[in-house]
Amino acid sequence: QIALRPNETLIDVGCGTGTLAILLKRGAPSARVIGLDPDEEALSIARAKAAAAGVDVEWCRGYARDAACVLGSGRADKSVSSLVFHQ
Repeated sequence: QIALRPNETLIDVGCGTGTLAILLKRGAPSARVIGLDPDEEALSIARAKAAAAGVDVEWCRGYARDAACVLGSGRADKSVSSLVFHQ
């Protein structure tokens, strides 16, 4: 169910250092993948890992409650969480 189809949007809430988001983006290059996490240090690591992998993931700082703001007027086709919810 998590497998992305072309042009779908997925948000990874609590993405941490981005391992899952990067893996999903590699499998569906035309999908929009958004990683959301409140930890700027983790997002910095995620950005570096994505750059090294040559994938374009949108990294956003915020909590689960911010998901709607991150998506704007759009919507997510799928959502996942890489980490245990503690936010």
